[in-house]
Amino acid sequence: MPINILNLPDDILIQIMQSLDVKTILLLRRICRKLLNFVDEVKPEIRLKSISISIHPDKISVIYRPDQGMYAIEYLNRTYQRVVTRGKGLIFINYDYSNDGKILNNENYVETFLRDFEMILKLQKTVLKNFELKWMSHEEEEKEKCQNLIEKLKKILEPYQKVLACDVMKLNVC
Repeated sequence: MPINILNLPDDILIQIMQSLDVKTILLLRRICRKLLNFVDEVKPEIRLKSISISIHPDKISVIYRPDQGMYAIEYLNRTYQRVVTRGKGLIFINYDYSNDGKILNNENYVETFLRDFEMILKLQKTVLKNFELKWMSHEEEEKEKCQNLIEKLKKILEPYQKVLACDVMKLNVC
């Protein structure tokens, strides 16, 4: 009989959770409500050194850097797809066309990014070395969108000032 992760004892699941990377934790939360609640309850610790966020008119790119490697996620405003890159080269997992991902139907890419980012901050227990936020648009019509997103980010970031007490913080509008 195959082993189902949902049937494992809690102590085994907790050990598994503590060894997961950022990408896997985010994916695991999307599988079912029981796993989402378990991840939220256990709060597996992640130790990121750096977070870099680039906000473009139709996508948000995030690079998470733990001790080794990197995890990059792009939240795209087209056909509800997500691209994930990892490691030394680039491995693209397209959630519309890949067996490795999950289609994000009827979800707003900004809200999905904000939810994921807030979860990452909840799990981050160590102080970041670097935090970078870049707004990549010169378009006048993007200013309202930018202001709205900045207000939402501000609400998310306020409770995590200790984590964000980093060596280098960059805020850029390009």
